[in-house]
Amino acid sequence: TLLAVATFVFAFASLALWRPASLAAKSNRQSCPHCGVKSNQMIYLPLIALPEAQGSELVFNSRSPQAMDVTPTFYKLDGTAIVGKSVSVQSAEIRYVDLKKLIPGQYRNDTDWGGMSLAYYGVTREMWAQFRLLGINGGGSVDEFFTVPSEVRSDLQEAVWWTPPNSTAIVALGNITDTATSATLRFGDGQEQSVKLAPHATEVIRHAPRSQATGESVAINITGAAGSVIPTGAITLADGSFNSVIRFYETKLAKQPDLFANGMRLAGVEPHLVLKNTSSNAVKATPKFIPLAGNAAGGLVELPAVIVKANEAVEVDLSALFATVQSRRDLDTVSVTVSNSGAPGSLIGALYSSNKTTGVNYEVPLRDSGPPRSMTGAYPWKISDDYTTIVYLTNISDHPTEFVAQINYDGGKYVLGIQKLAAGETAMFDMQQMIAEQKPDDGKRTLPKDLQSGQFKWLVHGVTGGKVILIGRAEMVSLSQRISTSYSCAENCITSYTGGIDPASMVAAVGSTHAMSAWEEAQYASGSTLGPYGTSGTWSSNNTSIATITSGGSCSAVAAGQATIHFQSGFLEVYSWDGLNCVDIGPTQWDADSGVTAVEVEKIQYQSDSTFTDISGTLYVLKGTAVTFKAIPTPTDADWPTGKPVWAGTAGTSGTGSTKSVTFNTLSTSTTDYKTVTAESGNTVTVNVIVYELIPQLTPQDNFSGRSTTDFGIAEFVDLSFTTTPIITQTQIGDLEWIDADSNLINTGTTGTGTYFSPMTAGSATLDLRINNGPSKNQKRSSNRNIVAPSGGYMTQASGTGIRHTQNKWSVGFLGSIYFLPKNVSFAKLEFSEGLTFATATGYLSVLNGQRHDPGVWLTIGNCNISTGCKVNGIDQAWTGELGPPYSNGTFNWPIPWQYRKSASVITTFYTANQSFTADSVGTAT
Repeated sequence: TLLAVATFVFAFASLALWRPASLAAKSNRQSCPHCGVKSNQMIYLPLIALPEAQGSELVFNSRSPQAMDVTPTFYKLDGTAIVGKSVSVQSAEIRYVDLKKLIPGQYRNDTDWGGMSLAYYGVTREMWAQFRLLGINGGGSVDEFFTVPSEVRSDLQEAVWWTPPNSTAIVALGNITDTATSATLRFGDGQEQSVKLAPHATEVIRHAPRSQATGESVAINITGAAGSVIPTGAITLADGSFNSVIRFYETKLAKQPDLFANGMRLAGVEPHLVLKNTSSNAVKATPKFIPLAGNAAGGLVELPAVIVKANEAVEVDLSALFATVQSRRDLDTVSVTVSNSGAPGSLIGALYSSNKTTGVNYEVPLRDSGPPRSMTGAYPWKISDDYTTIVYLTNISDHPTEFVAQINYDGGKYVLGIQKLAAGETAMFDMQQMIAEQKPDDGKRTLPKDLQSGQFKWLVHGVTGGKVILIGRAEMVSLSQRISTSYSCAENCITSYTGGIDPASMVAAVGSTHAMSAWEEAQYASGSTLGPYGTSGTWSSNNTSIATITSGGSCSAVAAGQATIHFQSGFLEVYSWDGLNCVDIGPTQWDADSGVTAVEVEKIQYQSDSTFTDISGTLYVLKGTAVTFKAIPTPTDADWPTGKPVWAGTAGTSGTGSTKSVTFNTLSTSTTDYKTVTAESGNTVTVNVIVYELIPQLTPQDNFSGRSTTDFGIAEFVDLSFTTTPIITQTQIGDLEWIDADSNLINTGTTGTGTYFSPMTAGSATLDLRINNGPSKNQKRSSNRNIVAPSGGYMTQASGTGIRHTQNKWSVGFLGSIYFLPKNVSFAKLEFSEGLTFATATGYLSVLNGQRHDPGVWLTIGNCNISTGCKVNGIDQAWTGELGPPYSNGTFNWPIPWQYRKSASVITTFYTANQSFTADSVGTAT
């Protein structure tokens, strides 16, 4: 049952999962003029040693936001001060130390110790500590508590305790001042003793009650300066079977008449409740024992009212309660309320219990509600070895309330969000169980599995009206060492709250809905903080046409634009600090704003060079082109929401981000076969793309049938154009330009047409059809061609002509037509001529040796065809001349150069045509 309750309470920790990036927010913070004002501070303990104790232990408990130097001072019984070495305590550090190690070495074996103080520079209670005397009479430990001297103002201190048979009460009085003081002790059995104390001296009084009554008390009247004497005490048995603390109360400063306690064990123990009436009139005390689930859950055990006479100390009969506990597991651990008919401070009490099986004694503080700072706490905890620590927080009011908590440890923190407590309900936090459960906190953190110690920090949340409605304490137990320690150390005032919205700003796609949450952080007078943690309040939007928000923080982007989401916290009680007390200044609120930008897609652009261009109408893209698209948001200066825009479409686009590169490899089958690209951010914008293929067209002007289309003759003119699939225009493409490496282009522009004049040099040529603008800018289609020069020629007898011969003369000749090779290209733009040469002749024809052949005229070329090749426009006469008898054998040869040129350009010999004659003895001419 106890574990189930603890789990139920802890479940509240997961109110929200968020992690604020910073603590920047607005806050209606009220002024606290003394908050954070640092000065020299000191806390004091009147007794640090007993001969019955086997040792002592001190735990430092820092509440500071930074490291602090703490200087211990140890006082002998006579008040002699021994100053120890300063100790550096880190922020929120919990440190356990053997007290002897703090005492200067030469004094460690001394036995005449009185009290000690810890001095630091800061604000009140920024540094705290608690002390434990170990193994008294071979038994359990006893806690002693530090005091802030400036907070002790009364001239009267009172205590009541349970007195087992043969027990001894040890009361120590310490002088916290620099001047002598005195006090008178009046015990409940009538014994009285006066003490005089030198400055910082301690007097230890051992008291054995005269009667066998089970409740004893003492009233300490300070006859010196009010607040100059600090008491502490312990109850011991000689055999060590029972040791516990005596708590003292300044009854004159009590805030209300009733007494409260929490985390009292009833299962397996022998409980004892003692009460004392400190007034001169009888009071009626009514004890109530409340299960952890609180008042509304039922099961509260109310004992009969006890009439306590004036100045009487009594032990309350718990036999009826004990009988009920045997059959009810919900009473294993309870909170306690003792209603008092008298005035505030008229009733004090003490709670003890003993476990006879384990030998551990438990003491639970039973006291009035205390000052407002009682609704805070910063408790050390430890679970190493066989230590356990359980923290109890109890709502002592009759209405629901809230609190927040934080676990500090070396290297991190764990924040429990706002948790609710019904009237009378107790939240129980078993530190061992919390670490084992590994539940995430508000910031999605988990406690390290090997964590063994730390600090449990908590505070009330909401409106309290200045009343104390929550109490808390931590109980640390070690069965092996018979240690039971109670920590109920209060913090400073809560002076302000700050908070904000997560996210602090948001960019959302139109039509999308997002969860927003509010976080809050509490600040103490010392400057330390608790949180941040999730909180609730009132949400609103300043422009619901752009963004709306529900009461639960669900924000919807309605239309493109900007809106401000406003959060107003609930009312929270805050306090000023007068340097000594927390002063209620009433409820306050904080508020915060978060800017919401609702974004949709305004348009899509494509990249051309380093700039992006708006897309209007259909986009035409050359097949194989990679186009980078950019989605433009509206509002135009907005960032895109996470995961937006989302790219899609039939072009195969996918993914997210402001830009997207798409390679278009699938040809459109028609001018309506769109390959689409879409961008979505609430709305969807679509780009229709026609993917086309560009085919260069090279058409020779002399385009005779059968000619080569891959080879061009030199000086040939070629018409340039293009076609596309599907058919689109040059304007839709983005202008086209023909280019080649040697600028052999004429009449070209951006229409994709022109003329190519092949060079006068044979080789290869590459002609590029390049796109000048649009998404495929600088893309091109290339055409490779061979440029062919005349490789030779031949001559045939001119059509319709015969052989020339003069009878009775050696002679022969014909008229010839000259043709260029190769036949598959055109040389029609060239001119032809024969060049200068001289003959070589022998024998009969020696008379012609050295005959000159003069250059011919330049003739045009035409009538190119695949059958003959290009023909020279003219007739060449091949003639031997005439020679008479006597005849004999002879030879003649003219190596005639065949030449071409383009107009008056360079003359090139491309072939040697040998005109050869022969003669024989009968005058035959060949």
